[in-house]
Amino acid sequence: EAQAIHTLTRLFDRMGVAMQVKRSQLLTWDEARDQNLIFIGGPDTNHPQRELPQLQQFSFKAVDEEPRPETGAVINLKPQTGEETYYFSSGPPHTFDYAVIGFVPGLDGRHRALILAGTTTYGTQGATEFLTNPASVKILRDRLQRGGSPGMPYFEALLRVKVSGGVPVQPELVLVRPRT
Repeated sequence: EAQAIHTLTRLFDRMGVAMQVKRSQLLTWDEARDQNLIFIGGPDTNHPQRELPQLQQFSFKAVDEEPRPETGAVINLKPQTGEETYYFSSGPPHTFDYAVIGFVPGLDGRHRALILAGTTTYGTQGATEFLTNPASVKILRDRLQRGGSPGMPYFEALLRVKVSGGVPVQPELVLVRPRT
């Protein structure tokens, strides 16, 4: 998560946009109500994230839950033909992970929240790198069929992140669904 925050901070700084970083446990709803939010890490580490509109397409399996205890996974809540229900990380030694990017309505409906969460920190970092790479964002926009339209619709996306030598590399878009 620290690397993800570093990557986002550099991006916002280059864009000239002020950004306030805060641990989720220190977030107050008075502050959050009138702001756009970015949550880095899953709902297990971001308790305030549970108060937002929940992800509609994906969820996270806790490491100690069945199936496959000791391995994290993203759960596909509405699998379509040819899709898996569970997308399991490789587990130690990590060679790949899965992550979710969620662009969802904020608390007041006028603001937005961005969720960048992997089954491990490798996936979280990979999701951040995917979303800060212009070529990856173009792939995402094209898959959402909004290549030429201004703005980004609310969506949820599943990524597979290759891990090499303890470093997340090559995040790849697996599934993307607009929010309804």
